Amino acid sequence: MKQVKPLAIALAAIVGLFALVFGAIGWIESDSGRRWLERKASEASGRDVTIGRIEVRLGWRPGIRINGLRIPNPEWAKSRYLLDTQYIDAQFRLLPLFYGRPVVENLTLVQTRVGVERETNRNTWTFRKKEGEQDKPLPVVVRRINIDHGHVYFRDTTFDTTLDVDVSGGVGGGAGIELVAKGVVRRLPARAVARLPGVLPTPDTPVEISAAAAIGDITAAAAGIVRAADVDGVDVDVDISGASLADLKRLVTVNLPETPPYRLHGRFRNPARAFIFEKFEGRVGDSDMSGNASYSRGKRPLLEAQLRSTLLDLDDLGPLVGAPPKTGPGETAAPKQKQQAKQIDETGKVLPRKRFEVESWPAMDADVRFEAKKIVDAARVPIENLSARWTLKNGVLRFDPLSFTIAGGKITANVRLDGNQRPVLGKANIGISALNLSKLMPATSKMTQPLGTLYGRVDITGHGTSIADLFGSANGRIAMLVNGGYISNLLVEIAGLDVAESLRILATRDVAVRLRCAVSDLSMKDGIATPEAFIIDTTDTIIGIDGTADFKAEALDLVTHPKPKDPSPFVLRSPVTIRGTFKDPLVRPKIGPIAARAGAAVVLGAVNPLLAIVPFIETGPGEDSDCGQLLQRVKSEGVEAPPKNAPKK
Repeated sequence: MKQVKPLAIALAAIVGLFALVFGAIGWIESDSGRRWLERKASEASGRDVTIGRIEVRLGWRPGIRINGLRIPNPEWAKSRYLLDTQYIDAQFRLLPLFYGRPVVENLTLVQTRVGVERETNRNTWTFRKKEGEQDKPLPVVVRRINIDHGHVYFRDTTFDTTLDVDVSGGVGGGAGIELVAKGVVRRLPARAVARLPGVLPTPDTPVEISAAAAIGDITAAAAGIVRAADVDGVDVDVDISGASLADLKRLVTVNLPETPPYRLHGRFRNPARAFIFEKFEGRVGDSDMSGNASYSRGKRPLLEAQLRSTLLDLDDLGPLVGAPPKTGPGETAAPKQKQQAKQIDETGKVLPRKRFEVESWPAMDADVRFEAKKIVDAARVPIENLSARWTLKNGVLRFDPLSFTIAGGKITANVRLDGNQRPVLGKANIGISALNLSKLMPATSKMTQPLGTLYGRVDITGHGTSIADLFGSANGRIAMLVNGGYISNLLVEIAGLDVAESLRILATRDVAVRLRCAVSDLSMKDGIATPEAFIIDTTDTIIGIDGTADFKAEALDLVTHPKPKDPSPFVLRSPVTIRGTFKDPLVRPKIGPIAARAGAAVVLGAVNPLLAIVPFIETGPGEDSDCGQLLQRVKSEGVEAPPKNAPKK
């Protein structure tokens, strides 16, 4: 009897244990147990948690199924529930349960809807905490997750984003997740698909991803490695395209300039506090583009880039200054840029009026270097070796320097726009050195002589948020001179309205006349350019020009005063006016002086027909201008002087 008693006690203990276990299971599955769990969950979360039914399974793989689990969202949320599921089924490993370290072998979610929302200073996933309570990680390990018809509603008002995401597949055990999303990102229509094969339920484990998305006019495809870690969490190959690089600032705080449509392919990764897009190549408009770019996230974000182009289409640079690219056949332009070009044509304006978005300049700094080996445009002007450095620091934008070779010469510019001033203060200093005019102007069968060499200097200051505003308020000086060369005699005679000489040249051949000097010295005052000196002096004629060019109204009011140096019959000596707009200038002689001379011919012709030609005889009153004095004046404005040993044309 004494030996039976311990055995009986052991059996009783086992029976009692089983009774306790089954009793606990029965109580948990009962309405009272379910209501107790609901109450405890509600107290812990501060939400009215409800449970439909609980089922517990025993065995070597014990499990629990919770049907109809619902965790409501706060009243301010758009979605009713944070979690609403048909059922959640968890299968555990048996032995770890005895050590208090649950291991979930399989977690299955069926018909599960999640509502994740955030507004300023509040979100739906943060629960109410008791005073002094701190978050503690749950000591649960999940090996595999299966999702059957999952759906996530995501709303974030701080990013103006709302997405509906369908989720299916699994995590762990070689399964993969598939995501299909549609909605609005940064107030732009968005849709995306993604696949993550072989996802593991550990945040530090890299996983493969392939995805494609369209947000507004931006489309992107990516394939590579991602993980949840903040540093080096993304390393993917990206193919991205859109209407303009400037549109990217709708998604991220990066101030990129307006461009024609683009498509770029490269490697994207995120080392510590930075994003890097490297070894990329592709096209922007009709130009090839390659290089490296990085965006550092610090107290002041910094964009750094090195860009290269082998063949740059000149009009692709237009959007940088507010002008659309060309929109004709064979040209690349976005629909909104085509609309902008149409509006510009309708207004009859030439200077770009699209404003710079200076309000966003202080958000970041930038240091971008750009090189283009060769540049082409519709006029086939020979431009090469463009080099520019674009910097943005504390709201001040600089192109320092901007240089390129053209027609055998060089143009160098330093441009500064201070976005901290209201209105924006702009300064431009441009130097023009040794441009061969023969390479700028097409040769003709009648005019083969060299046209001379151009030098110049532009120093202006203006205010405004567009190119039109800056030039319309500009003050400063524009000085140009041409050293040596020849000019068409026909053009000179027509400028002097020398009918007889022009007819003779047309009947035979054009003869080049030597250009003694050509000097332009313009002063700018409140957007109006006035010639202080504007002289074209040849061995045949001296031509002076005065008047104004109004950059604010884009209006011309110029008068040329030709004075031939040689006698010639049938000279309708009269000033020639250049009026109208920059886009459509109108050139015509002043009618008054011509009519007076023609009237005199009629009167004399009545006396003696031979005397009718006397009023048209030009005795050549024009005198040689003081070229040396004019050249010295322009040089004093900072124009680079031709080299002393330069060969005479």
